[in-house]
Amino acid sequence: MENQQLAIIQQEELNEQDINLLRSGALAIKDKDTEINDIKKNISILRNDVKNLETQRKVAENALIPIMNKGAIDELNISTGKIKYIEREKKTPLNKKNLNNLLESFFMNEDNLNLLINMEGMNNIEIARKRTKYLLEFFDNNSGKKKIVLLKSEFTS
Repeated sequence: MENQQLAIIQQEELNEQDINLLRSGALAIKDKDTEINDIKKNISILRNDVKNLETQRKVAENALIPIMNKGAIDELNISTGKIKYIEREKKTPLNKKNLNNLLESFFMNEDNLNLLINMEGMNNIEIARKRTKYLLEFFDNNSGKKKIVLLKSEFTS
């Protein structure tokens, strides 16, 4: 390390001890930056490995799900654990497209529009809260649902 050269641009008022401190500090920073870059490279490699393993798991899952569904198998027991067949419904996300569709379907129905317009209350805040509650209930009742099927593994080491 001592053979490393340190180029100091401005040397005024620096003694030998200061220069040695600068040299050791610069070398420490260089070494830590090298370590950080190596770790970041390893993290990137590990992320790719995880992504590949998840893809392989998805392929295996896609092969098992139809068979488990066909045979009405809820659980596969293995010596080190089990794999559960899980089926659930998930609401569609409330994104711009879905919100636009919900609002269109709401306002296309004159009854909804009339009810919204004719809501009464003590003041504007109460009316706004009632209208908001009514719209949210409509969205909740009319938003689409998607069936999700997955396999959950529970293994012991």
